[in-house]
Amino acid sequence: MPEDVTALANLLTVVGNQVSFADAQSLTATQLLLACTRPGIGDPTTGFLAAYTTAKD
Repeated sequence: MPEDVTALANLLTVVGNQVSFADAQSLTATQLLLACTRPGIGDPTTGFLAAYTTAKD
């Protein structure tokens, strides 16, 4: 039975750390970076307009 309690606690921790788009959230800078880099979006602080302008010149 203790193994089941540990597994449940671990599952609840993982579920609690998921990013949800259903509710408004406030994320720390570290959480925001992870939320964007894990699916391959990249660094959310990147200035894409500046990068585009530099690249096209």
